[in-house]
Amino acid sequence: MTSSTNTKNLPKILIVIGTRPETIKCAPLITELKSDHYRSRFQVIVLSTGQHRQILQQTLIAFQQKIDINLDLMIYNQQLSKLFSRIFYGVTEQINLIQPNLLIVQGDTTTALASSLAAAYHHIPVAHVEAGLRSFNLSNPYPEEINRKIIDSF
Repeated sequence: MTSSTNTKNLPKILIVIGTRPETIKCAPLITELKSDHYRSRFQVIVLSTGQHRQILQQTLIAFQQKIDINLDLMIYNQQLSKLFSRIFYGVTEQINLIQPNLLIVQGDTTTALASSLAAAYHHIPVAHVEAGLRSFNLSNPYPEEINRKIIDSF
């Protein structure tokens, strides 16, 4: 295939990040999936929720990564439930527009949980990269262990 490959017909992978650790751990995966080897096989879309806005941007620069969609949803002192709601709604809108074949999340953040649930509601497979160490105690660490348990069910 040539460099003018029509990406419209390729399977779409939506990678959702929002925090510095998610960006650090997904950077090698994003780089590989956007490499020449996979470019003709998948259309990769990187979406940021902006859960950790400033340090996320610094990390993107450090890893020479670019986001395709920035929801920029973080508000100072935002409650987790409000953040979850905003991420769920924003990612749902993008899922409806993009219609990905796979959604990839990393870790145990609110971004990962809300995005995974949005994908599950649309019958989109979820790939969960590194869920973190399990404590099996829903209160510790909170809310990460709850997030891990729910995401793993998809």
